Amino acid sequence: MPAKKKTRDTTTPLQSMEEATTLLRGLSPATWLLWFGGTAPWVAGFIHFWNDMSRAADAPQLLIERSLYVALAYLFMKVAHALFADRLLAALRGESSWTPLSIRGWFRLVGSQALIHATMPWVLTLSSLAIIPLGWTYAFYHNASVLAADTFRHKGRVRDLVREALKQSHFEAKQNHFMMVLALPFSFLVWANIFIGVITAISLTKSFTGMDSEFSRNPYAFADTGFIAATVGFAFLICGPLIKAIYALRCFHGLSRKNGDDIAVAFRLAAGLRKWPALALTTLLFSLGSLNATAAEEPGMAPLTTVAGDTAPAELRQSIEEVLEKDVYQWRLPRTGDAEAEQTWIAQWIQEFTLWIQGVLESALKWLIEDWLRDLFKDDPMQEPSADSTTPWADISLFVLKALLVLVGALLLVLLVKQWRGLKIAPRPAKAAPAPAVNLESDHVVASQLPEDEWLRLADEKAASGDYRLAMRALFLATLAFLGEKRLVAISRSKSNGDYVRDLNYRARDRDELRSTFRDHVRTFDHAWYGWHDVTLEALSEFRGNHERMTHYGA
Repeated sequence: MPAKKKTRDTTTPLQSMEEATTLLRGLSPATWLLWFGGTAPWVAGFIHFWNDMSRAADAPQLLIERSLYVALAYLFMKVAHALFADRLLAALRGESSWTPLSIRGWFRLVGSQALIHATMPWVLTLSSLAIIPLGWTYAFYHNASVLAADTFRHKGRVRDLVREALKQSHFEAKQNHFMMVLALPFSFLVWANIFIGVITAISLTKSFTGMDSEFSRNPYAFADTGFIAATVGFAFLICGPLIKAIYALRCFHGLSRKNGDDIAVAFRLAAGLRKWPALALTTLLFSLGSLNATAAEEPGMAPLTTVAGDTAPAELRQSIEEVLEKDVYQWRLPRTGDAEAEQTWIAQWIQEFTLWIQGVLESALKWLIEDWLRDLFKDDPMQEPSADSTTPWADISLFVLKALLVLVGALLLVLLVKQWRGLKIAPRPAKAAPAPAVNLESDHVVASQLPEDEWLRLADEKAASGDYRLAMRALFLATLAFLGEKRLVAISRSKSNGDYVRDLNYRARDRDELRSTFRDHVRTFDHAWYGWHDVTLEALSEFRGNHERMTHYGA
C-alpha cells in the first residue's frame, strides 16, 4: 500500500521553539517591560500572600483584603500579557509600529481578560483531572491572551474572541500536545536551576564571608513552601515569554490560513528591490489561473478567459444563476419563503426539551434574584462594627467582592442571552510597505527574504563590481532559497549551515549527488566567508557551477 502523501509541511515542536526563541531575541526593551512590569507585581504579591496567610496570626481577618489585592494584580498581569502577545503578533506580521486601541477596546480588553482568566484555575484543574481535554483547554487560555488586543482593535466582541480562541486551540492539536510535553520538562529544569543556584549561592556566601542565615542554620528551611513558591515565581518569569511566543506563532499560522498574513509578510520581504510590477502581474496571473482551473472543474461553468472574452453580460448572468441553482451551492444562499416545513418527531422532541431547559433556567434565575441575592446583601457593610467583628476595611472589601460577583454574573447572563449573530472582526487593512534593501554583509540576512532569481541577480551585480566575496554569499543564499522552495530544507534565521546539511540529508535521503554537492558547497562557502580567504573569479565560477548542478539534481 503506498504511503499517504503529505499535503503540506508541518512545523515540528523543536522548530517552533527555535522560531519562538528567535522571535523573542528581536523584541524591543519596551515589549520586555510589558512582560516583566506586568508579571513581577503579581509574583511578588502572590509570594507575600502565601507567606502571610501561612504564618500571620491575623490571617483570617486579612484574608479578604489581601485576596482582593492579589486578584487585582492578577488582572493587571493578564492585561499586560495580552499586550505583550499582541506585540509578538505585530512582530510576526512585520509591523514596525503598534496600533493603539480605542477607549471601548480598552474596556473590552480588561473585561474579557477578567472574565476569561478568572475561570482558568478551576477549569484547568478539572481538565487536568480528566487529562484528555487539558491540551485544548491550555491552548484556549493562551489564545485568549494572544488574540484579545487584535480582536478588540478591529471592533470585535468578547464572543468573537472566545470563538476564535476555541477555533485556534484545535489547530495542529498534535503539535500542541508535543509542545506541552516539551515545555513541562523545560520549565522544571529552569526551576531546578534556580532552586539549586539559590542554595549554592547561600552556601558559598557563608563559606567566603562567614555570614549566617536562616537557611544555613536550618537546612530544612529549603523545603519551606514559601521558598519553593518564590523559586516557582522566578521560573514563571523566565519561562512565560517562551510559552507566549509559541502560542503567538500558532495563532499567526492558524489565522494565516484564512487571512494570508504569512503570504503578505513573504511578499513584503520579497517585494523590496524593484520588481513590484512584475510581482503584481505574477500574482494576478496565478490567481486567474487558479480560478480558471476551478471553473473548468465545475460542469456548466465556462473558463474565465472564455467568459471575459467572448460571453455577453446577459449570458454571463444567466450562467451564474444556473450554477448557483445546483445543490452544492444551495447552503450559501439565504432562505426564501415564510412557509415552514412539517416538523418531524425528532424536531418536536428537541423543541420540547428546549422549552424544559428554558423553564429550569427561569426557575434558577428567580431563585437567584429573590433568595440568594437578598441573603447576600442582608447585612449592611457600612454599619458600625461590633466588638467581635472584623475590621471596617475587611467589611468594605467583602462588600466590593460581592458587588464584583454580581457584576460578573450579570455579564455572564448577558453573554448567554444575547444573540450570537453580530458584527464580525473587521478585516485588517493591508500595508504595502516595501522592504529595505538587502545588506549582504549583515548576519541577519535570511535566504527566504528573496526568491532564487533575485539572489542570482545580486550575485551578478556584485561579481560585475569585483566584489567576489559578496557575490559568493548571494549565490549561497540563492542555493538555500531554491532548496527551501523545493521543501528540501526549512529556512530559519536560527539555523546554521550544519543544520541545513542535516536537514537535506534527512529530506533527500535518496539523492546522493544532491547531498554530496551541497556538502561541498557549504564547505567552500564557509572556507571563504568565515575563513576570510580570497575569492577569485575562477572559484566563483566553480561555485556557480555547483549551484546549477544542485538545481538540476533538486528539480
